[in-house]
Amino acid sequence: MNRRPALALIALTVPLLMPQAAHAAVAEPCLQHPLPTIAGLQWQHPDAAAPAGRFLVGRGFRAGVGDTLVRWHDGVPAEVGITDPDGLTVDDVSDDGQIVFNRLSPSISFRYRDGSAEQLPVASGWAIAQAGKIDNAHGVIIGRVLDAGQSTQRAVKWTATNQVQLLAAPAGFTESIASDIADDGTIVGSVINPAANPEDPSDIRAAYWRPDGTVVVLPKASTATSTNATSISNGVIYGLQDSQPVSWPLGSTEPPAPTPAPPIDTNANGTALYPDRVVQPAKGERLLETKDDTMPGSNHALGLTTDDQVLGWIDDANLTPTRWDCS
Repeated sequence: MNRRPALALIALTVPLLMPQAAHAAVAEPCLQHPLPTIAGLQWQHPDAAAPAGRFLVGRGFRAGVGDTLVRWHDGVPAEVGITDPDGLTVDDVSDDGQIVFNRLSPSISFRYRDGSAEQLPVASGWAIAQAGKIDNAHGVIIGRVLDAGQSTQRAVKWTATNQVQLLAAPAGFTESIASDIADDGTIVGSVINPAANPEDPSDIRAAYWRPDGTVVVLPKASTATSTNATSISNGVIYGLQDSQPVSWPLGSTEPPAPTPAPPIDTNANGTALYPDRVVQPAKGERLLETKDDTMPGSNHALGLTTDDQVLGWIDDANLTPTRWDCS
């Protein structure tokens, strides 16, 4: 059966928000070009881009085989030999080509590196592991473990040698989710106290774990009910306070400030990538070209190369892997 890609397992739901600054005249758009694809796949769909943009990873579907892991290296696609008839999720990739992926049934987490898949262990006393992001500098992977009934969860990390460690839970909280990791090892996410009414989010709080493993619950406004942290970039933690996008400087003891959503990616040129555009120091804002036969919002940018090429895909009939030239 020719099926659409499965959604990522551990992603938090975050509104697709853009900076609120008024847009003046927009320069000529970044032109859209399809990336090379692999013959014989019914679809092939990128899921993640490495920070420097040399690696793009995702899945394809081959009749009679099922999902297959695909990696574009400098724009050239190849299957890496990982397949599963019951489905895969591909969650992240580092600049040295390490890929974080999960099998769906049964749920098993892996690190792919040096041509082979390494299964990530489940923490003692837990039944299921699901991996997420990888630290680009050291190869540390974050994710979560769940009990057999999938009713309780804890944030974990796997070291570069695949040793699993539960992240500390602060007093008053028994569950947690890890959402992002910085290259220095700082992890951001949320801590949860499920003893409260499950329809009351007041016991969901943004938190971060220092590289030494200690956990800090981030402050919230006195009028707010819940917070969560979704990403970290250049010493700033981004997330939500109730439904409002906010940020905390790392180490802050003050409630968060309203903040536009951060860019998807940046590079050494000073270019910033947002869902539908780039902002370049010399050229200003430039939209990602949308072809006449695709719907608005069908562009899905994933990453930015060092020479201002945007990598992603288009939500069309073929789920087309795409490059936008913003050079």
